[in-house]
Amino acid sequence: MPRFTAPRWYVEGSAVFMETWMAGGLGRAQGGYDEMVFRAMARDDAHFYDTLGIESVGQRSDFQTGVNAYLYGTRFMTWLAYKYGPEKVIGWLRRDAGSARYYADNFRVVFGRELDGAWQDWIAFERDFQRSNLPGAQEPDHAVPAVRGRRHRFGVARLLRRSDRRPLRSISLSRRR
Repeated sequence: MPRFTAPRWYVEGSAVFMETWMAGGLGRAQGGYDEMVFRAMARDDAHFYDTLGIESVGQRSDFQTGVNAYLYGTRFMTWLAYKYGPEKVIGWLRRDAGSARYYADNFRVVFGRELDGAWQDWIAFERDFQRSNLPGAQEPDHAVPAVRGRRHRFGVARLLRRSDRRPLRSISLSRRR
């Protein structure tokens, strides 16, 4: 059971990300509650937990049992798909020949960097993104800076598009040959 000791944000975040993706972008990863929480945190300069803090202090301070694991995990997974592509996220979650047993080690194998560094980059992105959506900001609501000359909306449904501009509907989780 190599991933038995994986943190709750990893397990629940990947589940919510996948259920939203497999439903064509309809799901909890697109919920207004997540947006409200992170936008309020950015507005108030609230503390964002790191990967260890969310498992310790983040669970105890949680007014709804376990909701922080879902919130942080889902947003982090969605950001990874936005930045690196959904196939990389699947590669990280997959456990097959060539993958590392421990989730953080497999992150390094797939993304070529440390998990904690990527988490900090996501937090910086999330703060900037949410601040741009606050009243008086220059960017329109839910806008993300241009990427390769195109504007994208931050969300699974808009992220996961093929080159022919049709939404991705599914992905094979089986080992590639």
